[in-house]
Amino acid sequence: MIFSLGWPQGPGPTLGGDFFPTTFVFRSTLSTLSVFIDESGDFGPYSPHSPYYIITLLMHDQSKPIDKQVEHLRKHVGEMGFSESHAIHSAPLIRREKDYEHMDLPSRRKLFRYLLTFMRLCDIRYKAFVFKKREFPNHDALVSRMSREVGNFVRKSLSFFQSFDEIIVYYDGG
Repeated sequence: MIFSLGWPQGPGPTLGGDFFPTTFVFRSTLSTLSVFIDESGDFGPYSPHSPYYIITLLMHDQSKPIDKQVEHLRKHVGEMGFSESHAIHSAPLIRREKDYEHMDLPSRRKLFRYLLTFMRLCDIRYKAFVFKKREFPNHDALVSRMSREVGNFVRKSLSFFQSFDEIIVYYDGG
């Protein structure tokens, strides 16, 4: 079973396989969509400590500034004793690992709330694909299903993606 979260209903009809828009709009400036791709979990067999594999696409229309929200988050991260450029990693934060092992529960909750507030205040979209690893007999079956689900999402949302002049994809190679 796959759970999809965060995308509003009807991001746009598919163009039936067309990869180019049928009408052209000339703009004086380029519109840019940034897409950040991240995953959580591992491809190994199902185990209680890693029951899911999750892929998330975080999309930000660069014409909608988020500078104030970034500055606000950096300020709070700095107040918590981290460098203002510290990237909050939610899984280690929840499990009290790595950078967060010295923090008590109220402090970790506070940092998590800062991150959630940042996300709520930013004008962004996201799409998460959650795969229950126990439903796949092997690695190849999981990868095949992931490819199919992400591909279906892109096709269903093609008009949204085509509304931008350029799309920049960021992926950490994980």
